[in-house]
Amino acid sequence: MLNLIKELSELWPSYYALTKEDSKNKAYKLIHDTLPKSLRPLNEGKKHLLVASSGGQGNITAGPWFATFDERITTRAEEGYYLVFLFSIDMKKIVLELGFATGQFTKFYGVNKNTYKIMRDAALMMQEATTSICNDFPHQEFITKLNREPSDLSTLPPTSKHKLQKGYEQASIYSLSYDIDKLEGSSLLEDYGLFLELYQRIAVDPLVPSVESLLGRTIENSPLNTELNIPAATNFSIRAPKKVTSNTPSKSSFNGKRRSKDAKAVGDMGEKIVLAFEKNKLSNHPELLDKIVHEEAEKNRPGWDISSYNENGEKMRIEVKASSTSIINSLTITSNEWQAAKKYGDSYYIYLVYDVTARGASRIEIIKNPVEYYNNQLFSIQIESYNLKLNS
Repeated sequence: MLNLIKELSELWPSYYALTKEDSKNKAYKLIHDTLPKSLRPLNEGKKHLLVASSGGQGNITAGPWFATFDERITTRAEEGYYLVFLFSIDMKKIVLELGFATGQFTKFYGVNKNTYKIMRDAALMMQEATTSICNDFPHQEFITKLNREPSDLSTLPPTSKHKLQKGYEQASIYSLSYDIDKLEGSSLLEDYGLFLELYQRIAVDPLVPSVESLLGRTIENSPLNTELNIPAATNFSIRAPKKVTSNTPSKSSFNGKRRSKDAKAVGDMGEKIVLAFEKNKLSNHPELLDKIVHEEAEKNRPGWDISSYNENGEKMRIEVKASSTSIINSLTITSNEWQAAKKYGDSYYIYLVYDVTARGASRIEIIKNPVEYYNNQLFSIQIESYNLKLNS
């Protein structure tokens, strides 16, 4: 593998000058095929591991990478955290890094200096969460030499270029750096084996937060944009029924990990957006504007998040369901919320808020009287958990 790394570092500058990826080029084959495959013998005997790589997406990236994923954490570079070999943009160094995916942060906050700081805060949270794992690791000489600062992919001095690599630097939880022209005789392969062992110990520890939880914590700790993009609202559009085939599983397809991706903080942001939407809607009705109540913020639990009014002065009970994605085909509703929906009928609303970021949302979809949809068999309910009482 060491010779392959050195070969790619020599080929990449001229390949990068081509701008667009070329599958026939040797550099392309090295990063997309040969190098990730070279990890497989090193991973042999360990379960749950996948290999991946990237040299760009259409356009060639300044710094390619290849990586090992623990599938219990992620199967995609856009999610979770993983052990990755990152080439510096000058192709003179290779950094072995345990880092997290940056896309969820840049999608929510945008790509800017503040986002890089927020990523760094998240990396420090991960270091704190994994302290005991590191302390108990049997190879303390390895733990001692780990870099806990941002990794160095040669992106300095600051420019508008190489935004991906700047993010990778700040998303580094732990890292080690090697000069490519001094790889022979280095400890890179031994370090990889120990780093992989550490990664897998972290992967199975239930106290280590997910990247989604990290994002949520940073949202809670960060001042949000006061000038929110308040989208227009439309009435709910009936979803096409799901096609049932012979391959459709009969049991619940609920995946708790996937459902938890939209952190509570994204939901809180959705409520702020809806609150601003309602205030804007009633801006010409000051007598109603003052009656809007953010029930959730007041620690009230009536079965909805916001009490508001329509332009006729009729009360609206609004439950907010927010997502950082552009599609919501199912949602979790509590027993308290469903009972309130049954009780209040046409005055009970669910607001679906899409593409939530620190800057606002793309759209709001309004469901009036969800129980009526259910009674007309336009909605279905699937029980996905039970409250098991131990003192009945």
